[in-house]
Amino acid sequence: MLALGLHGLVCSAGYVLAQEAGPPILAPPVAEQEYERYFRPGPKFSGPSSLSPKLTINGDYRIRGFYNNNLTDASNARKDSNAFNIQRYVLDVSVVSGEGPISVEGHVTPFLTSSNGTGQSRLGKVAFGPDSSANVTCTGVGNEGTATNCTQNTFSMLQAYLQVNIHKVSFRAGRQIFTIGNALLVQDAVDALRLDVPITPSSTITLANLKILDSTRAAGFGGVFVGNGSAGGTGGDTDLYLANYRYSPNKDLRVDVFAGLYRDRGPSFISQLNPVLPGFGPAATAQAGIYGVAGEVTHGRFHSTFEADLIRGVVQNPNGPAPLLQGYNLLLTGDFDMGGGLNLGATFLHSSGQDAGDLSSGKRANINGINGNYTMGIITMNVGARSPAPIDGTCPSWFDAQGLGGRPGCYGGSGLTALKFTANYTPPTMPKLNIEGDVLPVWSARDRPIQTAAGSAQFTKGGNHIGTELDFFLRYQLLKDLTAVFAYGYLITGNYFEAPSAATVGVGNNPVTQKSDNMQVGLLELNYRF
Repeated sequence: MLALGLHGLVCSAGYVLAQEAGPPILAPPVAEQEYERYFRPGPKFSGPSSLSPKLTINGDYRIRGFYNNNLTDASNARKDSNAFNIQRYVLDVSVVSGEGPISVEGHVTPFLTSSNGTGQSRLGKVAFGPDSSANVTCTGVGNEGTATNCTQNTFSMLQAYLQVNIHKVSFRAGRQIFTIGNALLVQDAVDALRLDVPITPSSTITLANLKILDSTRAAGFGGVFVGNGSAGGTGGDTDLYLANYRYSPNKDLRVDVFAGLYRDRGPSFISQLNPVLPGFGPAATAQAGIYGVAGEVTHGRFHSTFEADLIRGVVQNPNGPAPLLQGYNLLLTGDFDMGGGLNLGATFLHSSGQDAGDLSSGKRANINGINGNYTMGIITMNVGARSPAPIDGTCPSWFDAQGLGGRPGCYGGSGLTALKFTANYTPPTMPKLNIEGDVLPVWSARDRPIQTAAGSAQFTKGGNHIGTELDFFLRYQLLKDLTAVFAYGYLITGNYFEAPSAATVGVGNNPVTQKSDNMQVGLLELNYRF
């Protein structure tokens, strides 16, 4: 698929999340049609009676080998190249009881993966995922240790929910894959209550409460989603309330209009961006409104998606600083089927960033909330994920005022302005072969904030040119259910990764070099889906 260039045969994991995403982000090339992003219908087993429960089973087993270089700091002076392999197994089981106007569905999706710091930390200490390191044998202090000292073979219940259908109204309760719009903000597993009510044959209203964090213990002694609960505070409680109106008169048009309220009563995810300014105390809370529109249009050979969202809120802190939270995102994609197996596409993405002056004052904090499962390239918006699949992104969308995912490897809150140009080709005489090439010029939305000296509360402006990424994909369908993939990404880095000599050593999240070196990611994959 052209705008992302990472679905279909490469995104073997993406099909799990795509259940709630609506139609594919972009129309798949010919070679990808048999390995579409969604679950392939599995076998159904039913008893002799038509009223017997219907069982559907789908699965996915994937093994990958990686080579990475310079992903952590864009500097050859520090050794961070590595080669490793990981594997992952997903099994989806659904049972449907009842026929006619009333039916009940049960869905369970266990997820097993090898972790140990190899890019699968999405199920580690991040929002929307359990933590396994406290339950394994580590060589660190106590039984916590670090990711490099623990063997994190992570088992997670990706989905476990009950759905009741009454006529055309459905209600879900439990852990489920939830997507907002075109998956730019949220596309992940979360405990939620969801109600879908058709208004007309072409429109539906969805109301939901996403339980991002719910901790009933004291700080440091356990939380449902985040680590050992230390981030959740005493009785940490964070929700995202959402309403979505979908209009889809036919398969060629879909429009979503959504609004939500994010409430962090912890504080769980809000954090002080300036490390020198006072932090937020236990009495601090945060709330933000989320407003957006997203859609998808197909006209003949042309296909397009779009999304725009705005986030505005405030930290409420009776004992100290209380910055404003603000951010926005713009997305536009398009692709055209040229015929003869050739597809050409382009993507534009702009996400707000953090200004150096705002960091120094502490009065405003960027909060664009980009979802870690959404990616532009193998490296861009996927730094540290070491994988060209969106589901492996390590920049989770926990609305913590730290901008693009809230991690330094995700451009540290500076935002993003990116273009992507894609060519995807399936030879008519070789329908099992697919070749793709991507070019991505990338800048940060704001100049990178550089801390002037260790311990200083003042930030100055650094560079904004992240670089130009070149990606190549080779996919081949060995058997009906078995696909082989080779992918390679090369980021020609810019001045975003450089800092003055006085600010390259021991200063927060500043760059570590005055001359950035290029980044590389290589991948070999075998993927079996049934």
